[in-house]
Amino acid sequence: MIFLPPERPFPNDGIRYQDSEAKVVVSVGNGRVSTSLTGKVPGLEVIVITDAQMMSSILCVRCLQEMEIGEVKFGFIPNSQDQQAWRFRRRYRLLKGTPCPQLVLVHYTRGQAARAYNYSRNPDLQVTEY
Repeated sequence: MIFLPPERPFPNDGIRYQDSEAKVVVSVGNGRVSTSLTGKVPGLEVIVITDAQMMSSILCVRCLQEMEIGEVKFGFIPNSQDQQAWRFRRRYRLLKGTPCPQLVLVHYTRGQAARAYNYSRNPDLQVTEY
């Protein structure tokens, strides 16, 4: 977990990526569930459905959160033992319905391997660094 304002680029993590970062914004938790929730909760839309024939009400809650997911593949650490570009990074940031959109969860994992092009050995190769 890091603190990163939305307008700032992702800091250099020492990994060189041979692919561009892909970003997507998705709605999260948009299903409705019955609850006995009372009062206002940030990021939630509260809906009351009244059935006149049954003389009852159901309180439903719908989450209004959006999450930005950034994904970049084929990373390696330059001048290390990495012979393959197998490092994979995902970033998760809640955009709407959160009191702190500056918090970003960063997850590193192993992905599909590709040949690691060492920029120092091939200066004509353009590699994007984040």
